[in-house]
Amino acid sequence: MKAPPDSGSRIPELDGVRGIAILSVLYWHYFASQRHEGTAPVVRALERAGMLSWAGVDLFFVLSGFLIGGILLEHRDSPRLLRAFYARRMLRIVPIYYAWILAYLAVRALAADRLHSPWLLSFPLPIASYLSFTQNFWIALDRAWGPHWLSPTWSLSVEEQFYVVLPWVVVLLRPSRLLALSVALVVTAPLVRYYFLARGNDLAALVLLPARWDALFLGVIGAHLYRSHPQLCSHPSGVRILHACLLGLFAATAAWIAWPPEPHGWLPALQATLLSALSLLFIAFALYSPWRGFLANRWLAGLGVISYGVYMIHEGIYGLLYALTHEGTLRTGEPATSSWLDLDVMLLSLAVSLSIAAVSYRYFEGPLLRLGRRFAYR
Repeated sequence: MKAPPDSGSRIPELDGVRGIAILSVLYWHYFASQRHEGTAPVVRALERAGMLSWAGVDLFFVLSGFLIGGILLEHRDSPRLLRAFYARRMLRIVPIYYAWILAYLAVRALAADRLHSPWLLSFPLPIASYLSFTQNFWIALDRAWGPHWLSPTWSLSVEEQFYVVLPWVVVLLRPSRLLALSVALVVTAPLVRYYFLARGNDLAALVLLPARWDALFLGVIGAHLYRSHPQLCSHPSGVRILHACLLGLFAATAAWIAWPPEPHGWLPALQATLLSALSLLFIAFALYSPWRGFLANRWLAGLGVISYGVYMIHEGIYGLLYALTHEGTLRTGEPATSSWLDLDVMLLSLAVSLSIAAVSYRYFEGPLLRLGRRFAYR
């Protein structure tokens, strides 16, 4: 029987899960969601295969709920819980987040006229909304992403709002009641998405916390079960059931890609919940399966370690390099794949994003994480 990890432990397989999540997001933003002009059938097939790769964000959400929920459950009786939790979260999230906002403001002030890339630098959202982690409300109200340099930050706003609420819920409720509340919230999220989808506000269904907390609270449910019933998947029969469920949801996902449903209705509203359930099973696979070893691969786990920095900067780097290499030929600045040059820009953007994130983790994020550990839970 595997003991639950404590708040200071690091599980290489879960770093590998982060690596899978960021690879999925990169595939979506760098390839699957791009316009492909005059492309070969194989390119269209690869694009179709990645039509659900945006769900890497859901995997991040479920993993966040699992790890943060586990930390809070482990230390719920500590008088230092709130102080330590919020200090650690602030040091982990805020510095690189604010640094990237400052980089956006600098590029916009110094090079906006030369780059001429509204897709990357347009500014319909108030900067205060980014500074306060409330940009998801503005995205839903305006039905616009704002500058794509900062568009990945919508998920940070969802997570930060979750982090504000969850510690108080954990402190005030017994674990059994927290479990019941988490199940109820998982059930309500598809209803919220259906409400917004029926009214044509697809962005609200994507970026608002009540529409996405099924992923986060599925992670909390997983953390509770991992601590209270670790034997669920530790026996051979449990592992076989886990593998069968995982294969079943993978098959359902493949069927969804092959025969996508109508864009509005109950099935699209349930899609994120099903993908989040698949994500939770994948986390269980990383903890219990005898085949989980590939997730601890140094390259995949290393990518997971720097995944936050990669996630923050990858779309801005891609848009910036695309604008610089297509100067004078852009109207909106939105990247598209129409030649080998575009593929080169994509690969260069990937290399630059990974390099900057690695340097950031070693010299900027890493020291801040070590500082955060001084805020002990006990």
